[in-house]
Amino acid sequence: MRERARSVGGSLLARHRPEGGFEVVAELPLRQKDFGLEGNGREGSGQEDNGGSTPVGSA
Repeated sequence: MRERARSVGGSLLARHRPEGGFEVVAELPLRQKDFGLEGNGREGSGQEDNGGSTPVGSA
């Protein structure tokens, strides 16, 4: 999983949780064109850009 995340410019953390079980956190880049978002009027809208990645994790 870690190699797959790195191959697209992301990262992955997998570890044991102190209270038991595992925690897996992946950050994967999102490109606007993947979601048909080019020219969607976000420029100057006051919305902050997070650098193209969205953290995904477990509770």
